[in-house]
Amino acid sequence: MDQNDIRNAMQSQIDLSTAPWHGCEQGNYLFDSATMFKRISPIVSPTGNEEFAAAEVVVCRKCGKIPPFFAEKMGDCPAEHVSECKK
Repeated sequence: MDQNDIRNAMQSQIDLSTAPWHGCEQGNYLFDSATMFKRISPIVSPTGNEEFAAAEVVVCRKCGKIPPFFAEKMGDCPAEHVSECKK
């Protein structure tokens, strides 16, 4: 059994109807997709040119920032873009 077979078997056993919805710290449950870019220096770029790598993120519709539960998974999210919402 390869990795895709294992992943598909695990996903088919999850019943999302029993999973709770997850909101931001202010209780908002609606998010938008946004794109952030990382600049890759020509010094380390494989092409020798400046490059940009896109990263899709979610932003809270209420405050317009990245919710902490998502920012923590990014690892290096700029602090000024992380929501400071509290319950």
